[in-house]
Amino acid sequence: MTIDVPRIRARVAELLAEYGIPSAAIGVLRDGELTEFAVGVRCVETREPATTDTVYQCGSMTKTWTALAFMQLVDEGKVDLDEPVRTYLPGFTVADPEASAKVTPRHLLYHANGI
Repeated sequence: MTIDVPRIRARVAELLAEYGIPSAAIGVLRDGELTEFAVGVRCVETREPATTDTVYQCGSMTKTWTALAFMQLVDEGKVDLDEPVRTYLPGFTVADPEASAKVTPRHLLYHANGI
């Protein structure tokens, strides 16, 4: 099944207009094939079109996506919330060496690690 880019592009354009969002860049990786496109403008003053190379300031949105992706891995049994982060990211370090060694994904997700 191929991705219907014109249909998705049209729907994204509708949603951008409905919610007053200037643009969006969409990327879908399916069966090893990348499909990407952008809709809208990167700057409302200049009306310069957005592209797949447009840089977006994503702020705290990445926290939600990272948590979702990690919890999917938990659900699949591939990772454990209570193992040290270094189990999965051996180079993980913060200013406190003890915290670096002991902090778990659960601590990070609950903002209960003190870092």
